[in-house]
Amino acid sequence: MKNLFDASAKPAPAAGAAPEPEADGGVDTMQQMFTDFNIDRKVGQGMEALRKAFDLPGDAVRLRKSRCALVSQLGAFYVTSYHLCFIGGLGKKLAVPFSELAKCAKAKRFKMSPGHGHAIHLTTKDGTVHQFNAFTDRDEVFKAIAQQAKTVAANVVFEE
Repeated sequence: MKNLFDASAKPAPAAGAAPEPEADGGVDTMQQMFTDFNIDRKVGQGMEALRKAFDLPGDAVRLRKSRCALVSQLGAFYVTSYHLCFIGGLGKKLAVPFSELAKCAKAKRFKMSPGHGHAIHLTTKDGTVHQFNAFTDRDEVFKAIAQQAKTVAANVVFEE
């Protein structure tokens, strides 16, 4: 039985056929497509739908969108003018205003894994830590958060 959710599962090549070249991540797994479908269904494509979903101010602008997971729930992460927003494929929503953000740190979900990690931990002024994992573009998202925090004059500590 074929697992449509497993990106590593590949059909066996025909006898005597040349092996196919490896795809470089351009094809989404069924799970990623399902998650994206659910997010787009809940939030929509436009900024107006994002404002409505998170009750954002009328002049809010989406600056960046990225795929990630809040702890283990896959979803989309948005950097907007005044908030950092997340909506999961299964419905979890979170909006953290820059004014409530105390610390933003690059992190590794698993300390034993190689490399520098793919996570960002956000700490609010009340001490709550939100762990966003599985960013494919963590450094770019981190820079976008830092740049917008500076723009809105938020007093946020950034840890590389």
